[in-house]
Amino acid sequence: MSALITVTGITGFVGMRIAAQALNDGYHVRATIRTPPQEDAVRALIAREAPTDNLEFVHADLLGD
Repeated sequence: MSALITVTGITGFVGMRIAAQALNDGYHVRATIRTPPQEDAVRALIAREAPTDNLEFVHADLLGD
């Protein structure tokens, strides 16, 4: 199994670039996302740069109590 990293802010430019590079380097990427409907769009953008088989999303409510 490949090493796991967590990326926050994956919907932004820097977060997507970090995730794509990590995926290309063989890491498993677990990304936090506040709006689950954005997952497909983010995955499609990253797929232009890297394979997304090892990309997973976790819903994170960073504003909750």
